[in-house]
Amino acid sequence: MFLNKDLFIEQLFALIAEAKKELVLVVPYVKTSKEVFKALQEASKRGVEVLMVCREDCVKGKELDKLQRLEHLTILAHPNLHSKIYLNEQHIIVGSMNLYEYSELFNREAGIMIQRNG
Repeated sequence: MFLNKDLFIEQLFALIAEAKKELVLVVPYVKTSKEVFKALQEASKRGVEVLMVCREDCVKGKELDKLQRLEHLTILAHPNLHSKIYLNEQHIIVGSMNLYEYSELFNREAGIMIQRNG
């Protein structure tokens, strides 16, 4: 399914909400909006293991402090990461949007979502 920005955001929230055991977020730049952080908090409360892979030094200061409050979060870093991939047990979204509040509000974003069969 093709995702324009509005659908991308809608499906990203659905992907987080529907995660049962694991959620993988591969995204170079992270500065979560209140809504995204709340969705991640809810996933963590459900016991969902969240793996976030981002660019080295992309998460620091207040954002890092905020994210570290999530009980089931692991953050890994890669120096040259540019991919934007979001997945749970049933869906994967590949697109252009960083997990960054500015991207949600102002950037033109697009992606695709693929559902696992079976």
